[in-house]
Amino acid sequence: MSRYKPLQIIDLYNFNHIPLFDKGLNRHNTRACYLLLWNIRLGFEHAGLDFWLNSIACHAPKAPILVVGTHCDKVEKSRIPQKELMATYPQIAGFYFVSSYSGEGISNLHQSLVDVTLQQKYMGESIPEAWLSLEKLVMKQRENKLDLIPLSDVKTMSSKVGILDEAELIQAVQFLHDLGSLQFFNTEFLRSLVVIVPQWIVDVMACVVTVHVGPIQEGKLLHKDMKVVWQSYPKELHPWLLRLTEEFDLTFPLSDEEANLVPCLLPDTVVEVPWPAIEEDSDIRETKAIYNFKYLPAGLFNRAQVRLHQFAESGQLWKKGMFLKKNDHIAVIRQKGQTILEVKAQGYRPENILFLVDEVISTLIAESYSGVYYDLMIPCIECQNLGMVDPSMFPSSKVHRAVELNAPFLQCDKMFHVLSIPELKSLMPPNKTTEFDEHLRRSVFELKDLGEDVNISVIFCYSKKNVPDLAQENKLVHPGNIVEDLRKDGFNVTICDNPETADVESLTIAFKSAQVILFGASDEFCADETCKKLLIFAKETLNKPILLVVLGSSLKFLETSIGLNIADEVFVKMTDVGRYEPKIKELKAALKKKKGKGALDDNPQCFISYCWANSKDAIAKGTAKLEGAVGFGDPRELATKLQAQKIPCWLDIQRVGNSGLFDDIADGLRKAKVMVACVSDEIGMLAVGSKCLKSLNSIGMLAVG
Repeated sequence: MSRYKPLQIIDLYNFNHIPLFDKGLNRHNTRACYLLLWNIRLGFEHAGLDFWLNSIACHAPKAPILVVGTHCDKVEKSRIPQKELMATYPQIAGFYFVSSYSGEGISNLHQSLVDVTLQQKYMGESIPEAWLSLEKLVMKQRENKLDLIPLSDVKTMSSKVGILDEAELIQAVQFLHDLGSLQFFNTEFLRSLVVIVPQWIVDVMACVVTVHVGPIQEGKLLHKDMKVVWQSYPKELHPWLLRLTEEFDLTFPLSDEEANLVPCLLPDTVVEVPWPAIEEDSDIRETKAIYNFKYLPAGLFNRAQVRLHQFAESGQLWKKGMFLKKNDHIAVIRQKGQTILEVKAQGYRPENILFLVDEVISTLIAESYSGVYYDLMIPCIECQNLGMVDPSMFPSSKVHRAVELNAPFLQCDKMFHVLSIPELKSLMPPNKTTEFDEHLRRSVFELKDLGEDVNISVIFCYSKKNVPDLAQENKLVHPGNIVEDLRKDGFNVTICDNPETADVESLTIAFKSAQVILFGASDEFCADETCKKLLIFAKETLNKPILLVVLGSSLKFLETSIGLNIADEVFVKMTDVGRYEPKIKELKAALKKKKGKGALDDNPQCFISYCWANSKDAIAKGTAKLEGAVGFGDPRELATKLQAQKIPCWLDIQRVGNSGLFDDIADGLRKAKVMVACVSDEIGMLAVGSKCLKSLNSIGMLAVG
């Protein structure tokens, strides 16, 4: 080997300490070129390249890597999946095979290393000469077998090279820290000393995280045992070393005893944590988030435990999990397998504690694991509202893709619930200023919900085409009068008078936040395709309580396709200005029934089926009169008399309105023991009695006596 000129070694670090790397204490320099050596004779499968490639990619994702196979003179042909590795780790600059015995491949590796280094963007940067002079003076201290020196000594050296301002001194030292020449921690306790041999820190940490049996048991480092753990180091330095472990997120101090906890040395045994079942009428909610990592560095979770320890319940901490409690909220974090972190939370606003955990994880990644990527999974809130233990989860990558493509909604995989994109974004931790708007909007809706027990939240959706002009003002009902009267009676009414052109995403959020959706059904409204889609979307997809108030002067829309979709819905007919007062009362009662206020909860045993054309009471309240339809008896009076005899009756005007018309009829028939059918010629007339016929036909399908 005498024919090769020896290389000058600037810095050499021993990274071959697997336990330290497992705990996230690796030290990578972004301003470096990495030579990753492996022994060809061991074979690729046993070389452990994936671990080291992942480690470098996590901490220095832009630094080039030269993968070097050694002992190539001992193996005829080496097998390594170069294309697959380069696709997974694009920072690989090349693969090389060398032999230090024969010299094969050395020259090629040498030239490639020079070429790759010169291609780096930081090459050619201007650096103050005084800073480089300071580096030389600091490095010279290594000749005195010193591993660390006081900052005051560095200050003395800096004055010799022309650095007189303390702020510039700190800036120069921080630059040398980033360069990897030294290690400096600018905290009140640690800044007094500067480590000039970075390998020394690795050795210090190895005393704590060791494969050998030591005084640290069950992950607890007692302060009285520091003299044993760091027996090779001066006693007066032990408090500084302990604080150094805290700086590296390796340990954290316990408040109730003189000890530090080392999460990475905690037992693997899973601790049982209190997780109460949520009562049906409780305001407590439960949610969760799943972090799906492409590669999860072993030390990341333990470092997150250190930063979250102030919220951890005493004793409820283990190597792969922890229990948190904050402001009447609880959460449990678990690492599952090699790539999954799961966070579950309970409370009035469980998202808050999820956002806290996310802030810690994202900050850690930004500080120390810049090459780590994950996909955050968020739950379907509609699945959660159903009480599902395992709700459908939306990948955040899918939500972001939907935003890019301007998709208004996404559908969950399990129950096919439809959620708007703004709604999903409000469930995700905000990472941009614009995303705070979604969280603010969600908070506004939650504030509105505080008045649920007092007011009924209604959104009234109608077309401006149904607002009468001056010529029609006394002939048609004005939607504005309806809104004004509802608000006077305590209803919380929001209006949308431009559904044809309204923003669909915002309207969807408004629909979902309302307790009842009131549609102004009319020929003009139903003639517009967008309006029809909104009505069907609210009824069939959102499955929200809806009510139809008929506006305008015609009912021709009932003869169209939309009429079939809404045939079973409750109508309040407001086409006659002269009957406005009784109809507005009817509308208010119907809204309360839709919300559930004033709804009857008993199950009448007698179901009465009849045609409105045969009822004097119905005709008196506006039903069209047919010649010969009204006889001696009134079915509604029959119901009144039966109920006076303590026989509870199901009557449509009292019971319909909670669900769709046919759903309410079917429910009444199913629960009744006897059905009384008031048969007449009119019940057989399709135009008048089709709904009556349906109730009669239902008898054959339901076991009613």
